[in-house]
Amino acid sequence: MNAIQVALHFEHPQKEENLELLNHFLKYEKTIRDEFSSEEIIFDDEWGKNWTQIYVEREISGLSDEGVEWASGTMVKLHRILKPILDEYYSNS
Repeated sequence: MNAIQVALHFEHPQKEENLELLNHFLKYEKTIRDEFSSEEIIFDDEWGKNWTQIYVEREISGLSDEGVEWASGTMVKLHRILKPILDEYYSNS
């Protein structure tokens, strides 16, 4: 079984900046989780050496139309929910 992920990556060279971004999103964790009530959203503070990420994952048996539809729909939903939070972070920086 394989998995497909839809994610927002924080890939600044400095781990502290990536953690700061992730922590900003964690302030909205309940709201984000409520929007993804049928999916488990992961706040990952140890992705790679310095990076962090927020992602949704689904098990798939192969690349199918259903998997592509899920991924594209989830990407749009993730963008709709997370983009205003990201904009808020950068407007306050």
